[in-house]
Amino acid sequence: MCVPGHLRDFIARLGIVFCCCLTLRYITWRPTNVLDLQYLFYAPFGMVFVSHDRLHQQLWPATTTGAEFAWGADLKADLKRHVALVKRPAKLGKMGSLGNRMRRLSLRKRP
Repeated sequence: MCVPGHLRDFIARLGIVFCCCLTLRYITWRPTNVLDLQYLFYAPFGMVFVSHDRLHQQLWPATTTGAEFAWGADLKADLKRHVALVKRPAKLGKMGSLGNRMRRLSLRKRP
């Protein structure tokens, strides 16, 4: 299988950083670390990488991609707040909620 040069360099750099971090005890060894490291190989192909894995968070600066890292717990909390806001009816003064206004518009007789 032929891997383009920039991806080959990217994967090699992550592997070297991973080994250095283990040697320097910046990260601890777990049986799933190699599998978790392999998820970071997808970083160049996305705009956002979401994870709740501490290893991903620690090694993210080594990816040097234009993608953003989002901590899983933060995203989950933001999504809960968003759902709560969406479920709350939007008030438009005397018009009522936006949903009621749209229903009234759709029930009007069209010429």
